[in-house]
Amino acid sequence: MAMCDASYAAQTHTNVVHATHHSYRHSTISKKDTHAHTHSPTHHQTPEHHTQTNALTMAFHGPCYGLDAEMKSKNESKLDPSLLAQATEYISQKTGQQITDFHADLKDGQTLCKLANAIRPNVCPKINTGKMPFLQMENINAFLRACGMLGLAETDTFMTVDLYEAKNLVPVVDCIIALKRAWP
Repeated sequence: MAMCDASYAAQTHTNVVHATHHSYRHSTISKKDTHAHTHSPTHHQTPEHHTQTNALTMAFHGPCYGLDAEMKSKNESKLDPSLLAQATEYISQKTGQQITDFHADLKDGQTLCKLANAIRPNVCPKINTGKMPFLQMENINAFLRACGMLGLAETDTFMTVDLYEAKNLVPVVDCIIALKRAWP
């Protein structure tokens, strides 16, 4: 008898869950919404389209407030303009590329890989030219590995997000200055 009661209870729970899900779905989607959803031009797009859209916007965290804003302001105040100028000049000198916006020009990692290759050829054997965030972050990681091969201590390097998401550009500038000292 206990087996029968347990089976009945499980079946009743399943029916309640399905009924609740079914009624919720129909209460939140009107006929107009359903019609618009099934006939919208974006409804038939491939999953790759959605992946690209999400991947391209995934790094935007919105404006900073509170403690995050204070930390960002504090980090920006630590950025020495003369060191920044020295770092951009060094990159331009070694790569032949003019740096106008430090973060924007280095964010994809291509210029950094070219800098490492200018110091020691093929230390970054593959430079990704794609616009996908993971490819750009791979370039930054390749540069960081190259820095290790060029003799920089791990403490002289930075984390990928420091540059890619502009979390903290101070260690990025310090890394370029350390390269300049090691490889004038």
